[in-house]
Amino acid sequence: MLIYISLPFTGCEEQSKKRSAEIALQILREIPNATVINPVLNFSFCDNTVSYNKCIQMFLDLLSRCDIIVYEGKSKGVLLELETAKKEWVKIIKYEKDLNELKEYTDKWFLVLLHIFL
Repeated sequence: MLIYISLPFTGCEEQSKKRSAEIALQILREIPNATVINPVLNFSFCDNTVSYNKCIQMFLDLLSRCDIIVYEGKSKGVLLELETAKKEWVKIIKYEKDLNELKEYTDKWFLVLLHIFL
């Protein structure tokens, strides 16, 4: 299961890197079948070497292949990612410390897969 993390980045880059890493680690600890996609860290080379539009294009391309987007906060980029998630039928979940909604959804998703393949 691919889980994409979305949070504001522009203007708070270092804080966003730290926060996105915290969220990714929490998801990995609590949802064993998750593969976390963290564009803030995965594309950190984009800081000053690649245009904003190219970075967003890469983010959205990757997002379209994910099963879930977990977001925190609002920004132009986050809103664009949420809009793309809706168009691509990616499940949208707002980040909460207890991850209850995410756990519930992934548990159901895993049970469906077991039923299909068994």
